[in-house]
Amino acid sequence: MFNTDQENIEYIVEQLSRMTDPKRKAELAAIKQASVTVHALVVQELDNLKAAIRMEKDASAMSPIRLTTIVADQMMGYSRGDLRKLAMDIKHGVPRAEEAFHFAWTYMRGE
Repeated sequence: MFNTDQENIEYIVEQLSRMTDPKRKAELAAIKQASVTVHALVVQELDNLKAAIRMEKDASAMSPIRLTTIVADQMMGYSRGDLRKLAMDIKHGVPRAEEAFHFAWTYMRGE
């Protein structure tokens, strides 16, 4: 079982932000294969960072870690099978699985 603590999610996001685009895509695919819950939480955190960057007046200060290159279309979509996996994580009491399910569901609906 993967650690869904906020610290771990932030660490993964930090590591992803330092990778090249192809390596980041491969790593996101591996994370999703291993745990849809962790993937959804990571994607949610990436979306939060992307929104924060947009709000920053001086986004160039963030460019060394290239967060602006992380875009939602690199993160893959979610399927009904992914939602089933998330539902099972909720059933098994995986921390933050409900949050991940909600994110994946709204992501699928395009909200």
